[in-house]
Amino acid sequence: MTDALLSQPGYWAECRLNTSTSDEDVLVGAIDVPTANQALRWTRVLVRMLQSLLTEAEAEPVDLWLYSGQGRARAQLREQRPIELLLKPGRFPGIQLRITVTPVVFLRLADRDPHNLPACSQRWTQPASVAGALAAHTRPAPEAAEQR
Repeated sequence: MTDALLSQPGYWAECRLNTSTSDEDVLVGAIDVPTANQALRWTRVLVRMLQSLLTEAEAEPVDLWLYSGQGRARAQLREQRPIELLLKPGRFPGIQLRITVTPVVFLRLADRDPHNLPACSQRWTQPASVAGALAAHTRPAPEAAEQR
């Protein structure tokens, strides 16, 4: 059997939350996809959802990436180089959200059928949501709460 039959190129994208009070990262979300465009689409959707955590000034470079930085990101991924975005919401001191997309090679599973997953897939617990992860690790800064 050739390597082409045993493996398939693709992309692994994930978002992790890190706090200054913990040594652990919390997996907020992840996806495996076959193309760079699909990985970037997932990243764009995630970044747009997370923008509500950012102040106007913090959101400016994020907007710039959303509207003009993806061409470079797509080129990097196609050159088999990973990309990373780091969000540090000022309303939540000590929190950072790291979004990475990494080119990978997946091993094909002989019996994988996306419509009929094995029983073990039902035992997997979903990763933490952003809101749940933020609530578990920090509270908004007092000055941010007063401005509302």
